[in-house]
Amino acid sequence: MALFGGLFGGGLKGFSGVFTAISQGFSKFLGKIVDVVAQVFDGVVAAVDKVLDPVLDGLAKIPVLGGTVAAVDNLVGKLTDNLSDTLHSTADALLTGSVVGGVGTLLNGVTDTVGAVVNDVATTVDTTVTNVVDPILNQLQEVPVLGTILEGVETTLDKVVGDVDGLGDYVADINPLELVQDLLTDPLDTLGGVANDVAGTVDGLLDSLAPTLDAEVPVVEQAGDVVQQVGDGVVGLVNGLGDALRAIDLDINLPFV
Repeated sequence: MALFGGLFGGGLKGFSGVFTAISQGFSKFLGKIVDVVAQVFDGVVAAVDKVLDPVLDGLAKIPVLGGTVAAVDNLVGKLTDNLSDTLHSTADALLTGSVVGGVGTLLNGVTDTVGAVVNDVATTVDTTVTNVVDPILNQLQEVPVLGTILEGVETTLDKVVGDVDGLGDYVADINPLELVQDLLTDPLDTLGGVANDVAGTVDGLLDSLAPTLDAEVPVVEQAGDVVQQVGDGVVGLVNGLGDALRAIDLDINLPFV
C-alpha cells in the first residue's frame, strides 16, 4: 500500500508538473501572438495619425467648432493609447507564463479603457456645450417662457456631464477578477451592492434633471412631477431589492477561489 501510494502520489505530482509546463507554454505562445497584434496595432495607428494629423490640426483652428474637433481628436488619441497599453501589458503578462495574469491584465485594461472613454466623452461633451451650445442658449434665454426652460436645460447639461464623468470613474475602478470572485463566493451581497449602485446612479440622474423639470412652465412642471414620481419609485424599488439581497447570508466556500 505504501509503495502504491508513493507511486500514485508521484504520478499526481508528475501530472501536475506536465500540466503546469503545458499551461506556461500555451501562455507564452498567446503572449507572442498578442505582442504581434500590439505591434501591428501601433503601426496602423501611427500610419493613420500621419495622414490625419495635418487635417485635424487645420480643422481645430476653425472658430467655434475647432475646440470640439480638438477634443474629439484628443479622445480618440487617448483611446488608442489605452488600447495599445492594454495589449502590450497583456502580452508581457502572458509571456511570463501566467494565463491568469494575462487574463487579469486584459480585463483590468478593458475596464480602465472603458472608464477612460466615458470620462473623455464627458470632457468632449462639456467642451462642446461650453463652446457651441451655451452661447446659443444664452441668446435664447431672453425669449419669454422658452428662456426659463433653456436655463434649466443648461444647468442640467452641466450636471449630466458630471454624472457621466463619475460613471467613468466607477467603471475604471472595477476589478473584474475580484468581481467574479465576489459573485462566486457571495453572489447575493455582490448583486445587492450592484443594485444599490444602480439606484444611486438613477437618483443622481434625477437630481441632474431637476433644473429642467422644475421650470416654471405648467406643462413642463406636470411632466417633471410624473418623471420624478416614477424615478423615485424605481430608485426605492431597486434600493430595496439591493438591501434585501445583501441581508441574506449566503457565503459559498469554493476550493478554487
